[in-house]
Amino acid sequence: LQDWVRIRDKTCRHPGCNRAAVATEIDHTIPWHHGGRTDHDNLACLCAKHHRLKTIGLWDYMQPEPGTITATSPAGKTYTTQPPPF
Repeated sequence: LQDWVRIRDKTCRHPGCNRAAVATEIDHTIPWHHGGRTDHDNLACLCAKHHRLKTIGLWDYMQPEPGTITATSPAGKTYTTQPPPF
């Protein structure tokens, strides 16, 4: 599953970050301890920096469709990204 998510995402999914997926952490979009499942439609690649910003609550991420990530900044601005085509 980790390999599949990294192949799908190719990079950190934070808007504008281009850290290669192989150097990222696999993160639950909805945290596991909040009922988030360990499935491809609830996992995304985030580099350590952006994972930390999510964990401390500065950025919020949603995955309305598998692979589509909507990130919300501390100012409330949203950014939607799609993984690159295979």
